[in-house]
Amino acid sequence: MRQTILMIAMMLTWALPCSFSAGASSIKGRVVDAEDGKAILFADVIARGADGTVKASCITGEEGFLLEGIESQTVTVEVMFIGYRTYNSDVVNLKQGETYDLGTISLEKDAESLKGVTVTSDKNQIVYRLDRQSISASSAVTAAGGTALDILANTPSIQVNSDGDLTFRGSSNYLVYGDG
Repeated sequence: MRQTILMIAMMLTWALPCSFSAGASSIKGRVVDAEDGKAILFADVIARGADGTVKASCITGEEGFLLEGIESQTVTVEVMFIGYRTYNSDVVNLKQGETYDLGTISLEKDAESLKGVTVTSDKNQIVYRLDRQSISASSAVTAAGGTALDILANTPSIQVNSDGDLTFRGSSNYLVYGDG
């Protein structure tokens, strides 16, 4: 019961907006693409205290961002978005209850070009069809240096006894075709 109450209290603490703090400060600004000047939506904005802990965070919108409820006196602001270089502000000294304007932050693209991409795949070792089960020996790990009997022994539904006799799902009434 005690743990349940503690968890509910912790959840309520996270759910309440930081702006209820008396004398808390805020930081606002706008994030744009350095090349075309268009607003970057959904970039992460984080205010960190002098010790590196997160004091406030939000995401950018069309009008910019507003970090509210910052209790710390000195913070740095970090702006991150995939495909762009991370922006780190200088130290911002906040006064109690003040809204500090960072202005327009231009993010530069951070693209790395690839020389090429190689996609490889392996054929399925076993292909199930309505009338047959095909086993690809080239896909089997035991194929290197092994025999056809080694491959069949490691195939599901096939049993090989010590004499080399095969049974497929308990039956010995079937045909085995070899291709190459």
